[in-house]
Amino acid sequence: MPKNIKDLSKGNKTEEILRYYFKGLGFYVVRGVQVNYKNVNITDIDLLLYNKNSSFSKERINVDIKDKKKPKAVERIFWTKGIQNNLGLDKCIVATSDSRPEVTEFGKKQDVVVLDGSFLSELKRRDFKIDRVSEEYLKEELSKNELNKFLGDWWSRYEMSKTRLISGLNFSGFNQCLEDIKLLFQDIISHPTKSAYYLRYLYLIISHSLVIIDYIIGSIPFMSQEEKLDLLNEGFKHGTQGKAKTDHILGIVSKLVSAYVTDGDKIIRQIKKDLDSTSKDIPTEVLSEFFSNTSNTNHLFDYAKRFEFVGFKKEVVHPDKLESDLKGLLALYLDFSQISRKDFFGIAPKEVK
Repeated sequence: MPKNIKDLSKGNKTEEILRYYFKGLGFYVVRGVQVNYKNVNITDIDLLLYNKNSSFSKERINVDIKDKKKPKAVERIFWTKGIQNNLGLDKCIVATSDSRPEVTEFGKKQDVVVLDGSFLSELKRRDFKIDRVSEEYLKEELSKNELNKFLGDWWSRYEMSKTRLISGLNFSGFNQCLEDIKLLFQDIISHPTKSAYYLRYLYLIISHSLVIIDYIIGSIPFMSQEEKLDLLNEGFKHGTQGKAKTDHILGIVSKLVSAYVTDGDKIIRQIKKDLDSTSKDIPTEVLSEFFSNTSNTNHLFDYAKRFEFVGFKKEVVHPDKLESDLKGLLALYLDFSQISRKDFFGIAPKEVK
């Protein structure tokens, strides 16, 4: 698999060039986002754009890209608008090799921005200095690691993490990112000579988690810091539906166990005790204190873009070589995961510069 984007196939190259273009406009950009329904992949979004216009204003845009001789542009406009509406996104864009003015005019009537063939041709003529690897290279690089299938299939986990940016912009989605991040920390420490494969995924999934928490914080702008602390603590422990849902489920289980199991009441008391103990053991305060502080949350969007940038750099970046604020965020996630900072930052495989 070519490391240079210019060596990709036509369609993949166009997607990467457009990704780079939108990044230059200030968007957070994810390529190849699966749209699932009940664990079945329905379609993919070529590019998903996320932008933070202000503390109160977030924007998500789906981009459909067809750089073909027969791009079926009008059909793509209908399809892309339908995706936007069904997923509750804010805008949509169709990038097509079709240059007919009628296509652009039709797009305007459907409230769809059309980047036509003339625009794509001009864009591809630009001398972009794209110092990053492609999605294709990322997947191929991981497939060379014989341990991958035994260590959690990180490509599939990465694909699912991207999907959360559509359907998991909530505490449950963030907590799933935390689980992946902890596993990646453990894999990197346990297999230091293979850590070059996993550091990219660590940086990228941390990036996704920061987009998610930025979206969550943006939905509660007028809460006091104390109120945010309480909400964040509950969300990090119990997910999107909170403690009330956990208690509701436990109540249903309690009734069933009490009715059909000998010594059911004793078993239920033990379950409740174990749940309370587990909940207390989750160090959510580490995250809650950081993410409830406005001076920190004002930078979440920037942090997300910078971790994404590091994840796709041509040369894998050793965590100790990150800028100090990004290292601080890594330390935050390590503390929450209850993993030694020294063990993690001490990795020094030959593959990582």
